[in-house]
Amino acid sequence: MKRSLLLLGTVAVLLCGTLTAFAQIPNAGFENWTAGAPDGWWTNNIAGIGVPVTQSHTSHTGSSAARGDVLSIITGAPYSPQIITGVSAGGFSVNQRYGSITGYYQFSPQSGDRILVSAALYKGGLTGTGVAAAGGILANAASSYTQFSVPFQYITSDVPDLCVITFVIGGPSSSSSTPHAGSYFLLDDLALSGTASAVSDPAGLPQSFALEQNYPNPFNPSTNIRFSVAQPGHVSLKVYNVLGVEVASLVNEQKDAGTFSVNWNAAGMPSGMYLYRMSVTSEKGQVFEQAKKLVLMK
Repeated sequence: MKRSLLLLGTVAVLLCGTLTAFAQIPNAGFENWTAGAPDGWWTNNIAGIGVPVTQSHTSHTGSSAARGDVLSIITGAPYSPQIITGVSAGGFSVNQRYGSITGYYQFSPQSGDRILVSAALYKGGLTGTGVAAAGGILANAASSYTQFSVPFQYITSDVPDLCVITFVIGGPSSSSSTPHAGSYFLLDDLALSGTASAVSDPAGLPQSFALEQNYPNPFNPSTNIRFSVAQPGHVSLKVYNVLGVEVASLVNEQKDAGTFSVNWNAAGMPSGMYLYRMSVTSEKGQVFEQAKKLVLMK
């Protein structure tokens, strides 16, 4: 195992106590690969269409790293690299309230492209309770390995049992989310670091309702959707196909004020454009509605 990961693991043990074998990110140094894919990770590599995630020997430590390139596929459309923890993008087991995701990256962006880092912690698996979310943007070019840290924001006091982490290259802004061919990243020496002892400070609660653009987008087969609730109320978040037929109900429950993240696994759905719509009726009678598009590309 790589030296930096061992050091991070030592710090985590000192802070948190003994970890189980599954409490850290699997194959966090991207040393092990099988059939062109990193062990313990899902990628959107599709033979005959595009292989945007490959093994690189330009590593931070050890002998290899993960490289992600935005490709131009047969249709001329950009095909962004996506890499998600878990063989089927299902994440990995955890048993602690970690403080942040850390790691090292290089980045060569085209036309303002950005690396989007996202993660979610769950209690009871993917269909259980969302415990925390992390979202970060790495926008600066980096020709040598640079460390990053993205903190988790906790919304419940539960101890999570599952973590899903996603890396993808997106466009220059949320309103221009299409990346550009030629952008690429290198990732190495990832870790879960520190601890969080409490739910996020109420002083940091959102001041308005908001539905964010899903990430990654386009995606296959899983994507994360973040939304903010300014006042307690009933929240509905549903996905529709282009004919207006509901295909998934992601949230349909009472929520306290806060920022949340939900995962949609569309493994059984056909490729194409979908619409996700959020509606909130607050306890004070305020009504909020917003919809955005997302693209499933298999």
